[in-house]
Amino acid sequence: MLNLFLLLNLAYATEVNEKKDTDLDFVTIQAEESAPFSGYLFTDEALTNLISQHRGELLAMNIDHETNMKLLEEDLNYKHSLDSLKWESKEQMYLDLIKIRDDQIKKSENKDIIQRVAFFGGFVLGSAITIGITYSVNQN
Repeated sequence: MLNLFLLLNLAYATEVNEKKDTDLDFVTIQAEESAPFSGYLFTDEALTNLISQHRGELLAMNIDHETNMKLLEEDLNYKHSLDSLKWESKEQMYLDLIKIRDDQIKKSENKDIIQRVAFFGGFVLGSAITIGITYSVNQN
């Protein structure tokens, strides 16, 4: 069944880009001749004018296209550089924050050592004073 559908499609297939020798884009006729077609008839000047206008429009469109592409490219480059600067500044900010945190941790470690020494030194000093007072009370 599927083969039948495929064969039917091939049976109706035609070449789209076929061009016959009789299919001309334009025909030159002389005065007093009748045109072998129905449609518009242009003089050489009108045809030249039409072609030059068409080429001018194409050139203007190409220039507009190139200008728009350059503007878009510059806009994207500007946005890219702006984003790059933003990310670099954020990266530097986070690196600075990490450095500040590390410095704070080192300071708090030093404070911990000083606090421990002060605590144990106070304990030893208080014990010595208590022993000294107790000894002097017992001597009298």
